[in-house]
Order: sequence, then structure tokens, then C-alpha cells
Amino acid sequence: LIENDVFSYLSGLQILELNSNNLNKISNFLFSYLNKLEHLDLSNNKITIIENRAFENLINLKNISLRFNQIKYFDHILFMNLINLKHLELSNNQLSKIDKKSFRNLTRLQILNLNDNCLFKLEIDLFDSNILINNLNLAKN
Repeated sequence: LIENDVFSYLSGLQILELNSNNLNKISNFLFSYLNKLEHLDLSNNKITIIENRAFENLINLKNISLRFNQIKYFDHILFMNLINLKHLELSNNQLSKIDKKSFRNLTRLQILNLNDNCLFKLEIDLFDSNILINNLNLAKN
């Protein structure tokens, strides 16, 4: 468990690697002081829950990796404020459905990896705001 204020003195941090730490939950506002963060790696944990405001203040984030976790679902507002995100890695989780509004504000997204999940249906307008995507991986679903 990481306490919410642990990063409060690191406001200039640009890269944060939290991979392979047996994390199982990402709480609201955990990264709220890290508005200069550009790269966040949460891969290879045991994350099942990401609260819907966990990434709220990460307006400069360009890359986030959540691969190799146990995520089954995320709220459609989870990524809403990640307006500069270019690379979203959600592979090797247990996602079965993604709300059609989930990626709506990610207008700069170029790479989206959703491979090795349990997706059985994608909404017709899921990617309607993501015209810059040039690499979409949906293999092994």
C-alpha cells in the first residue's frame, strides 16, 4: 500500500517506475502532486482496483503502463484528464468490456495495447476521438 501523500515533495518528478511491487489498488489522488509526470509504469503488479480519480492531475502524462495486472474493469472517467497521453498499455489484464466513453478525451493517443485480455465486444464509437492512433493491438482477446 502506498499512502496518498508519499509523493507530495516530488512535484518535479517526470518518470515514476512502480512496476513489480505487488500493488493491488491505486487510490484516488495518489499522484495528485505529480503534475509534471510524463511516464508512469504500474506494470507487473496485482492491481484489481483503480479508483476513478487516481490519475486526475496527471495532465502532462504521455505514457502509462498497466500491463500484466488483474484489472477487470475501469470507470469511463479514469483517463479523462490525461489529455497529453500518447501511449496507453493495458495488455495482459482481465478486461472484458470497455465503456465507449473511456478514451474520449485521449485525442493525442497514438499507441493503444489491449492484447491478451478477455474483450468480446467493442462499441462502434469506442475510438471516435482517437484519430491519431497508429498502433492498435487487440490480439488474443
